[in-house]
Amino acid sequence: MILIMSGSLVPLQAVKKRNQYPLNISAAGFTLTEVAIAVALFGLALSTLVTLQSRIIDNYYREQNLIQATLYAQYLMAKIEAAAEPPEATGTSGDLYEALREEGYFDDAFLEDEEDSLDGWTYEQNVTEIGVPPFDDVMRRIDLSIRWGEGEKDQYTLVYFVRSSDQLPQLPRAFTP
Repeated sequence: MILIMSGSLVPLQAVKKRNQYPLNISAAGFTLTEVAIAVALFGLALSTLVTLQSRIIDNYYREQNLIQATLYAQYLMAKIEAAAEPPEATGTSGDLYEALREEGYFDDAFLEDEEDSLDGWTYEQNVTEIGVPPFDDVMRRIDLSIRWGEGEKDQYTLVYFVRSSDQLPQLPRAFTP
């Protein structure tokens, strides 16, 4: 039997020998391009997941520190509020662990464990007088900041207002109804 291919006569046995092992795409596997694209997509997905996991861990520790700083600031502010006299209009700062220890926050068993976790934590307290005309120094504004790192987001600030004294000043005669 003879087969006509591209205008010439070719015996059928020659065609069968040439196509004895025909290329079957589905049985041949993946091409190098397909494998390279698959590896690139897998690498991109994996790097995205690692980056996302890293951000989740950073956010977790930041939120944990923020909650802890909030509790410490509220404790120190409650001590200021409970004091017999309002604080003087000054600024103080220092080691948070020492400030909490001086205020009686820690008991002896808890003291050693907590010291390491507060390493590098600082506080800053600024007290300013607020005058309301015609009076001077009617209130005091207390800004209490707690820092646990170097970044701008690594701090918590609590603002509180207290009266300067238990007695309200007497209004001048011109202001009485």
